Amino acid sequence: MLWDTYVTESTTFTFSDKMIMFQVATLNSFGISFYGTSLSRSPRTDLGVDYGRLMIEVGQYASDGAKICLKMDG
Repeated sequence: MLWDTYVTESTTFTFSDKMIMFQVATLNSFGISFYGTSLSRSPRTDLGVDYGRLMIEVGQYASDGAKICLKMDG
């Protein structure tokens, strides 16, 4: 067993809010690009509508996150 596997009583933050928001924004962009790749490579034509809808939904989620990031800076 490693020494750092237990829950600690630390009250300091390990990660900043800006870093977490950057990570989420990066994962959102990966998600949109993966949906685009899936849309272009899938042999099933019936999934195109679903992939398009999901890209729009993730884009709206990412837009909300960008607005939060802008509020954090100003």
